[in-house]
Amino acid sequence: LSPPSLVVTAGARFPLKFAPRINKALSPNNETVQISWESFTQDNAPVDGYRIWRGSKYDGSYEPLIDSIAKTQLEVTDKQPLGTGYYRLQAYNIYGNSPMSTPIMVQLIDSFPPIAPTGLKALADTTGHVHLTWTANTEPDMFGYRIFRANSAVEEFAQITHKPVPINAFEDTVDLKTLTKKIYYQVMAIDMRQNQSPFSEILQVDRPDIVPPVPPYIYLAKANDKGIELRWHIGADTDLDKLVLFRASDKSTQFAIVHIAQPYTDTLYCDTTLTSNGIYAYRLMAVDKTGNEAVANTPVSVEYKKSEEESDWITPKVKVRKRKGVVELRWDGSKLNDRYLVLYGKNKQENWQMIERVKNEGFCEINLLVRQNINEFILKK
Repeated sequence: LSPPSLVVTAGARFPLKFAPRINKALSPNNETVQISWESFTQDNAPVDGYRIWRGSKYDGSYEPLIDSIAKTQLEVTDKQPLGTGYYRLQAYNIYGNSPMSTPIMVQLIDSFPPIAPTGLKALADTTGHVHLTWTANTEPDMFGYRIFRANSAVEEFAQITHKPVPINAFEDTVDLKTLTKKIYYQVMAIDMRQNQSPFSEILQVDRPDIVPPVPPYIYLAKANDKGIELRWHIGADTDLDKLVLFRASDKSTQFAIVHIAQPYTDTLYCDTTLTSNGIYAYRLMAVDKTGNEAVANTPVSVEYKKSEEESDWITPKVKVRKRKGVVELRWDGSKLNDRYLVLYGKNKQENWQMIERVKNEGFCEINLLVRQNINEFILKK
């Protein structure tokens, strides 16, 4: 026979296999919650104490509210309950913990709505997307937001969200091909109990303008003893910024700007800057405040004839004297009865502008430093 083995000491274990049960959980004053249960026993399994767990969702995570409760104590009070809270009871002994009880919900009476959302902002782009943001509400029981939209600040707003938006931002899409120039938004906050806040302040958003204006129409173009008179009509657009008149001729077929008119006050223009006979073509373009342009496809052409004897304009000979710092102008004034003439000048990009009155002596000098950008001169009787 061998020697005996080492001595082993063994004892029975009595784990808790069943979950205790909460009998009652209620709020007597809408400020605290009382949880009570019956004494829990299990054959051959002593109970050393209890603990209470609390969570905000039925199937969410739970945190220990009270970690150690004497086995003789069968009721506890949650002095800082959640608006909607779920409670579970668990027994324990030296051998381990029992399963947790079925969750019991306690919901405090909440009739106080959230405050109205503030800080509403919007950014709209030319594709029709509107990005809305606002300051997030700080209530602990916030559920989401509802967004409302209208085409007028005085009409009823329509809800454009089919369910509450959980974050303080929203992407909207609007139609840009419409005569309605503005969009209006309001936001409402909703809490877990579906209490609704007042509406936020109305936010007005300019609808991006991609629609060009109606092309203007030149209905009259005729030559007279002063130049060429033009008259036009504009469309019903209310956001025009300016009208731009272009001119070309049989000598220069490229259209250049000759005049800029106010859209709602100017209805005619007489082009008195013509210096030679010929056929002149005009085109009128409407430009709105966002830069959209519209111009008639067909230009209007007029023949201008005026004899040299009858002309009010004199084209002088120009010579630049850099050493003297002057521009020298010469003309034949012997046949003119006018004692004084008016001198005009321009560069390639600008219209004619009056410079000064000069004596009809057939000769004058202009300071080169002052007039260095001007490269064309004419004299008017």
